[in-house]
Amino acid sequence: MSNSITGNLIAETLNSLKNKGESYCIYGAGKLTRKLLSFIDEKQLLRPLFIIDDSNCGSLRSIDILPMQIKGLSMVDHVLLGSDYHQKSMTEKLESFGSYSIIDLFNLSSRQSVLFEGTNSETLQSVLSEYSNVTREQRRHTDLTLIKEAFQSCCLQFDSLEIDEERYKHYMKESNYEYNYPVYSKEFRGHLLSVKSLQHFLSLELLGVSAEHSWIDIASSNSCFPDILQKQFGVKTCWRQDWSYNKGIVGERIGSDAVTLPLSGQSIDRISLHCSWEHFEADKDIEFLHEVHRVLRPGGKICIVPLYMANDYVIETSPEIWLNKYWNVDDLPIFDGQARININNTAKQRHSKFYSVDILEQKLAPLRGIFNIAIYHFNNASKIDGAPHFSLFLERI
Repeated sequence: MSNSITGNLIAETLNSLKNKGESYCIYGAGKLTRKLLSFIDEKQLLRPLFIIDDSNCGSLRSIDILPMQIKGLSMVDHVLLGSDYHQKSMTEKLESFGSYSIIDLFNLSSRQSVLFEGTNSETLQSVLSEYSNVTREQRRHTDLTLIKEAFQSCCLQFDSLEIDEERYKHYMKESNYEYNYPVYSKEFRGHLLSVKSLQHFLSLELLGVSAEHSWIDIASSNSCFPDILQKQFGVKTCWRQDWSYNKGIVGERIGSDAVTLPLSGQSIDRISLHCSWEHFEADKDIEFLHEVHRVLRPGGKICIVPLYMANDYVIETSPEIWLNKYWNVDDLPIFDGQARININNTAKQRHSKFYSVDILEQKLAPLRGIFNIAIYHFNNASKIDGAPHFSLFLERI
């Protein structure tokens, strides 16, 4: 990690506060704050008195986390913004509590992150030189008509479904995200909450749910979906997997790579993935499905939603955030050489795959003897805010 941290301006800023006898707190308890604290400890810089945040984050040990409140803010001279994505909303929130000295670490150097230098041109060139088809800010084409026609003529089972809007409305009423999961609802507001809740709903519809099922939610992070399974549907065994969790099995959390799950073979009935399979780098997307086959019981099912499709096989990547998208990842992304690698810094994604039909068919071909595979297209997706167009469904034979 130290190779990715420049930090000169951070060190200067914090040393200046120390010399003047001034204190500070950090607003934001996310991934970048974790890296910032590690850097501060490594360089023995002035530590924050505490962290203020709108959510509950229990992983920042040795630093008190306080709710956003005037009393807490009155204890410090400065507030450092611990995010490079939400400066505007953070600043507005602080201003609603009064006038405070705000230090935006990510604006100290012409809006370049001073905590992480991102990826310089030499590193970028060395990474991308391995790939033959690299473009910059080139539009990705997604013609649904052409994609559906290609699916209908390929060897994969392809079915069109309607999203039942009345059942979805009932699900939303019963789930009541804003009341039951306020932290999650704050992170995913408005349109984004529609996106996420529809993914959850469709997983339930396609997989079917029983209290007796053993379920694992892959790349779960801080998702409320496992809570919904347990509280609303009575699922007794529900694992949450994410590589950001502490390594190993701790309670219901599994900290591991998704391609090497520390679970016994044929021990799981249902597997869900929401907006995550596209981030599996190189060949890990298919390696993961082989691991799924190992842990699923015969007749067990997995649903991947959304399944991101495009006319051509494209991987979107944002080099500016390669080294700071995930707090526990310090290496550079690895791409599939078959894809067009499109540099798109506005996407704010380290790695996002958009499959073409022929590439998806090619990748799934070796699995057709061990899974029943289906692609689902949701006919009325364009009429429902946040609805995905495609989903990938597999049932273990």
